[in-house]
Amino acid sequence: MQSAEPVGGGASPPFSGGEVASLSQISPPAPFALPSPPVPAAAVPPVNVPPVFASPAVFHYFYKKGYCFSTDTWVTTPVGKKRMDSLEVGDFVLTADLTTVYYAPISFWIHRAPNVTTKFVTIMTEYGKMLALSSRHFIFRNKCEELYNDHVNLLPSNSEAVYAEQLEVGDCVYLLYKDNFRLQKLQDISITERQGIYSPLTSNGRIIVNDMLASCYSDVNEATLQTTYFSVRTVSVCGPITQNKRSFSLWSTMFRCSTLSGEVS
Repeated sequence: MQSAEPVGGGASPPFSGGEVASLSQISPPAPFALPSPPVPAAAVPPVNVPPVFASPAVFHYFYKKGYCFSTDTWVTTPVGKKRMDSLEVGDFVLTADLTTVYYAPISFWIHRAPNVTTKFVTIMTEYGKMLALSSRHFIFRNKCEELYNDHVNLLPSNSEAVYAEQLEVGDCVYLLYKDNFRLQKLQDISITERQGIYSPLTSNGRIIVNDMLASCYSDVNEATLQTTYFSVRTVSVCGPITQNKRSFSLWSTMFRCSTLSGEVS
C-alpha cells in the first residue's frame, strides 16, 4: 500500500512518522526571537564621588552641646582595656542591664572631637577610682547613707540617671569590682580642663567607663532618642554570652573572647 502524498504536493511536514525535528525546524518565529545583545560602548572611567552624610537634627544637637567623656576615659573590651581615642565603631565594650554584665558593640559615635578642649566634672571615689565627664552627661547615682550595704543585686534603670553636675561628695556610684557591682562613695568632685570629647553609643545606651556604670546620653530623653532615630541591637561575638546576656565570670570570658577575636569580622 502506497503512502499518501501530502496535500498540495509540497515537502513533507516537519513531523512525519517517528522522525526527530531538527533545531532549525523548532526555532521560534522571527517576531519572538530574542534580540541580539547590545554592542558595549567604549568603557568610561568611573567618577568617584565622596558620599555625603546627611546628619539628622539630633547629631547637630549633640555637636552643639558636646556632652561626653574625656580622652583618657577607658572601657573594657574582650581583649583588654582601651582608651576612648583608641575605640572604633563595631568594637565590643562592657555594659550592663539591670542584672547582667555583658559585651555590646559601639553602634556609632554621638560625638568624637579629639582636639576640643573643655571643662569636665571630675569625680574620685574613696578607693581612688576617677572619671571625668561633662556636666550634663548622665551617670547612675545612689544616695547612700552613712551605713550602707555596698553589694549591689539590682542596677538602676535608665530613668534613675542624673547629671554629673548633680553629684555631691558622699553620693555613691556603681563600680564593677571582681565581676560584681558595688557602691563606692565619692570622696572628691572638681572641675578640670581636658582635651578631647567622646560619646560612643552602645546598643543599650549604657556603658561601663573606668569601671563605673554610666549612660551614653546627656541632656536628652534616652528612650525618645533610641526609639525614634536608631534601631540597634546587641550582636553576639562570644557565643551565647553576649547574645543571651548570661551571667559570666568576667576575666574568664575576656580570655575566651580574646581567643576568638581573630574569628570575628
